[in-house]
Amino acid sequence: MNKRIGRILMVGALALGVLGAAVPASAKDGDVIARRDCSKTSDVKLRARIDDGRVKVEYEVHSGVVGQTWNMKLTQDGVTKFNGTRVTNAGGEAIVKFSKANGSDTDRYVATASNSKTGETCGAVSVTI
Repeated sequence: MNKRIGRILMVGALALGVLGAAVPASAKDGDVIARRDCSKTSDVKLRARIDDGRVKVEYEVHSGVVGQTWNMKLTQDGVTKFNGTRVTNAGGEAIVKFSKANGSDTDRYVATASNSKTGETCGAVSVTI
């Protein structure tokens, strides 16, 4: 019986780890934020908000290392809005920003990143606003 309970707890912990890979959360002031750890030491944050009639989206890679080049991609409802490189700033962050007029429909934004020099990858993170 104790082995069965242990297995159930282990399966639950594994499921939580898999499901918890990308963590969406609502923030103050109507921001919608999702965060995710990358394959090594970096992490990413995707944030969307409505401000002055516009949808503003910001995707950040936080590596903590200045001068790294990251390949970053941002899509809106499956349409590529950015696909290029960004270099980390003095704070060790590579940032992509996108904005558009706010329509009546909801939009789903998905972002990914990779660093070809270090081999680090950041799996898909998404928000809907």
